[in-house]
Amino acid sequence: KRLAAELENLIDADGRVAEEDQKRADFIINELNQALGLEMQLVDGLVTGQENLKDSIDEAIRAKEAQLLLEAQEQVYLDALQRKNEAIQAAVESEKQLEVQEHLLAQANEELTAAWDAYRDAQANGIDDLSGYTLAIADAEQKVAKMEGTLSDVSAAHEANLEVVAQCTNDIIKYQDAQAAALEGDYERVREILLKDAQSFV
Repeated sequence: KRLAAELENLIDADGRVAEEDQKRADFIINELNQALGLEMQLVDGLVTGQENLKDSIDEAIRAKEAQLLLEAQEQVYLDALQRKNEAIQAAVESEKQLEVQEHLLAQANEELTAAWDAYRDAQANGIDDLSGYTLAIADAEQKVAKMEGTLSDVSAAHEANLEVVAQCTNDIIKYQDAQAAALEGDYERVREILLKDAQSFV
């Protein structure tokens, strides 16, 4: 932008550059053309291709910035593509483990209920030594507690896998949306998409 402003100062209303400023103008034109993909030329002291120079430069800068943002985000996108498949497989596996643990916990609860039923029946039948029944209840309660702990761990692992899938999906969609916006020349939308999460932390 500084070079563009300098070039504008060197060009008169007719698009001409004074002879003593032509070397500097030529240098600036080459720099801007290379950096921003413009097609300006200095021919016989007359600058061509600089109509609406400021707008062209602003647009080129926005395009370049969008390109740099996409390049910076590309590795995140590629990683997300790979990690999503792995996370989906892990989530499918952890869901199976979750179902198994839920079944085992249900069984353990049934065993605990049966142990209490046996204890009450023994009491009702006047059996004096209930120690075997109380021991069975304690064992069943311990088994239920263990199964609940395992289920909690498996459930947390499953939730973590689902979160990774969701994050990867978000990263993929974000990059693809930004890419589509760049192809349409909507560079402000590219910035909005790719910088949205970063700005939310500011």
